[in-house]
Amino acid sequence: MLSSLGLLLACTSATDDTGVPRQVLAGPSLWSNVSEAQDPFDDRPDAVDCPSSSWAVEVDTAGEPAFELDTGQCDYATFHQVSLADVQAGGTVGLSWGHSALTADEPASAHISLRLDTQVLWDSTVAIPADADQTGYEQVLSTPVPAGADLWAHLHNHGDNTWNLGEIWTRPAGGSP
Repeated sequence: MLSSLGLLLACTSATDDTGVPRQVLAGPSLWSNVSEAQDPFDDRPDAVDCPSSSWAVEVDTAGEPAFELDTGQCDYATFHQVSLADVQAGGTVGLSWGHSALTADEPASAHISLRLDTQVLWDSTVAIPADADQTGYEQVLSTPVPAGADLWAHLHNHGDNTWNLGEIWTRPAGGSP
């Protein structure tokens, strides 16, 4: 497990391939599973079994630390941390995420979502079965969000699959992708 490395990366900033500085918004090792009472998502099933052994910080396909969830042990989870940096109005938020080949006994779907404060950064339904995928996503926010805001990562999945959420970062307004 790379908890110390993930925490170290969560406290640093970097320059991306555009030369524009960006700051880490969330660290892979800083996620914590939330209770039913804390969960802001409305698709929570009546019974949730998600032991802490179902998630860890691992190295993703790009060689970077990522938060990984094994849905063979956990079919529903919402994780939380507070954001580590301010996001400016007009600033970009980016993330990398992926999954192994998705399988299930019968065709199904997965719901994955990421929220910062009250803003949905990313929300998607993925059909199962599906080939492995690793991708990035960027969104420009129209309103500012201060450091310390709630950040929520949610996955509701059917089947024995592995998902990962890499670094989540912000780049100031005017820093084009």
